[in-house]
Amino acid sequence: MFTRKGEEIILHPKKPVQLIIIGRENPNSPVPIQPIIMSEVQAFGTLLHETLAPQMPPEEPIPESCYVETRRAIAGTQKVLFVQPIWMEWRPRVDHKDVVLGIVQDRPVAMAVKRQNARIVVIFGIQVIDQLPNATKYDEWRHSLKQWLTNGKHNNAEFVRVESAYKPGDIILMKRTDKFDVEKVYSQLTSGENSAVVGFIHGDGEDNLRQLLARLEIEYVRNGIWTHEQDIDLQSMIPTMRFTPLAYELHRYVKSWTLFRTKRIDDAWSWEEWRKPEVQKEIQLMVQRFDPYMRHIAPCVICPYKKNPHTDNAVYNYNVILLRQTGETCTTLPGLYYNSLDVAPTMSPTNITATIHAPFHSGFIPTSAYAKPGEGFSWTVLENSHPNFHDQHIRINCQTDGIEHHGSWLRTPVVSTRIPLSAQGQTCSPHGGPIFLQLPAGVNVTIRFENVYKHPYVDLRDPKSIERFPQEVEKNRGVLWTVVNGENMVTALLTGDVIKFNATSAVLGGDYMDKLIKTIHNYRGTDYTTAGQMVFACDVQIWAGYGHAGYPMMGFLSWSEMFSNWNDISSSGGSYYFVHEIGHNLQVGPATLLHGGETTNEVYLIYSGQEMFGKLRHGADRDVGKWQHTTYNGVGLGYYTYLHVLFGYGLIGNVFTSALRNSDVLHAEEVKAQYWLQQVCNETGYNLLPFHELWNFPVTEETRSICDPLPCFFPEDEFTAKAPDKVSKILTAYGKECIRHNPKQVVFRGDLWRGVDVRGPQFVFLHDDEEG
Repeated sequence: MFTRKGEEIILHPKKPVQLIIIGRENPNSPVPIQPIIMSEVQAFGTLLHETLAPQMPPEEPIPESCYVETRRAIAGTQKVLFVQPIWMEWRPRVDHKDVVLGIVQDRPVAMAVKRQNARIVVIFGIQVIDQLPNATKYDEWRHSLKQWLTNGKHNNAEFVRVESAYKPGDIILMKRTDKFDVEKVYSQLTSGENSAVVGFIHGDGEDNLRQLLARLEIEYVRNGIWTHEQDIDLQSMIPTMRFTPLAYELHRYVKSWTLFRTKRIDDAWSWEEWRKPEVQKEIQLMVQRFDPYMRHIAPCVICPYKKNPHTDNAVYNYNVILLRQTGETCTTLPGLYYNSLDVAPTMSPTNITATIHAPFHSGFIPTSAYAKPGEGFSWTVLENSHPNFHDQHIRINCQTDGIEHHGSWLRTPVVSTRIPLSAQGQTCSPHGGPIFLQLPAGVNVTIRFENVYKHPYVDLRDPKSIERFPQEVEKNRGVLWTVVNGENMVTALLTGDVIKFNATSAVLGGDYMDKLIKTIHNYRGTDYTTAGQMVFACDVQIWAGYGHAGYPMMGFLSWSEMFSNWNDISSSGGSYYFVHEIGHNLQVGPATLLHGGETTNEVYLIYSGQEMFGKLRHGADRDVGKWQHTTYNGVGLGYYTYLHVLFGYGLIGNVFTSALRNSDVLHAEEVKAQYWLQQVCNETGYNLLPFHELWNFPVTEETRSICDPLPCFFPEDEFTAKAPDKVSKILTAYGKECIRHNPKQVVFRGDLWRGVDVRGPQFVFLHDDEEG
């Protein structure tokens, strides 16, 4: 630490230097502070940009995979193989390098094995044993199969049933009904005198073939799954990595930069496979070899990674490999980006115990635990109502957007991790972030996390949590992310924004989102109590747009400030961007008219702004711009504002509710348009067809028969005054009197405020922390 003004700082880096950062401790983290003012910075010797930057590894031959080679050799040009895998699957032995030849429903149904000098192909099914010697279906296969089974040494080998006379070199065909001397056949196979093709089917009881397989340590299991007999595609199986030992495959990538940068590592292995010591060893070898260069080209906000087909796969591969580290410490993701900054050094690890009673399926149930990048944590499940752990996961971070389609990357492609939950476990996150649980409805779990950090957290279902939230923000301000667990939406906010606008403002923002979501459900006639929670996260880069709907909804980092700034929300009559995306998640498709995909999601701005804040700020133009057209082109938000002002919020709400109830018949645009017209006439009690001619709505005879008997209403106001010629033409053509002022208000048949001020029961319970 240098404290004296004018002091000379001399650095002696032991590794190539790319960047020199001179800073000072920030006592108010994460709130930024002013930089140090310096009069001069000099770097003597070689210029920084000319220092020895890590070089791209050299191109290297791609090691052949013995698994791919074996499949290619056996399959030859044969396209299909008939299998009968009812209730059964093979269990390839890694120690013997068994090669899976066919997969059905992610289960091995055909396999090539070597035992000592024996070469054997085992298949679930008996038809192939009967057809292999002579059937034209297998004319091509007999040649390649014979070459592999005999290792190319017996060109005159024949396919012979085990109960028939066969000579040395022949290929023995066996199935479960055959009777033979097990030890004799075992000796002939393991000595290399003969090879074999085995057709095996499910069944109880002992038989010679079952005994032979046990003697050869060829393993299979009964899986209880009914799988239909079928032809499988041998050619498509040749390149697959499924059931190839992961450590073997990773070693090929370690040995060849060319492979590492040209072929993506398949997501074909379970977490149990990734946890194996030999796999973790290969990951560390990969880090040792590629880390310097991968950090040199890594994406970050300051210096984005511009997509390059020469290295794109390498960046992705290194990213996903680092996500699979499980040690007490691990290598962090390369690149400097704001959403993965470490926790402040003033923070200390702790242990956190959470009890969760999942009322609905959720992928992001908060725990208040936070994973520090590069530092491992462990967990122990203390109680679980469903100990089979089906569909139960730990999720680290909720920033799940894919960004690979963008021309430049501001972060690595994957910055969230999902890990299957188990009774006990250990992992290490290279990116860090809030820790969530993914649980099905009805699961009750108590879980203890060790060596984690506590992030600011508030549960809007718990008054005590709301009360202590300001103190919790202050205590845990050194953790980047804060989580607001609302009744209807879970939100991850930048802690700096919560501090900037204060904790109470963030709570009010969360309360507003809950009320908004509840009223939208009420307005469209759906039940918010059974809809689960939405999730919102912000990031330095997202999949598309300034924000988008989905699970989770995503926005840029500035959305955190929008959520936290209650004064701005209330003075603006609501949050336009949040309503827009929440509206997409709850869009009434059956009532969305032509080109209305970005319109009906915003209808909620109209009533929510007026009913919640007394402000009507959206759609003020009444969509009069479309009146100058002569053809129907859908309607804009101003159209819905017009209806709202004329007839009250009940009209649109009633039609939305009705449309959802009849969604099975409301698909085609022409059907939806006629349904809309009929409903607005029925709901208002007026013939509104002349009014809708301003937008050139198409009208069928059926719709006219419903609307024409009703008295006409056609507004006379400042907006219709803007199109006097069109209005006059429409009314003249109608030929009857129209009511022009003070229309009847439509009563909403639902309850817009149902449950808005009622909090549901708490389902996340945090126990006292223990300092680590």
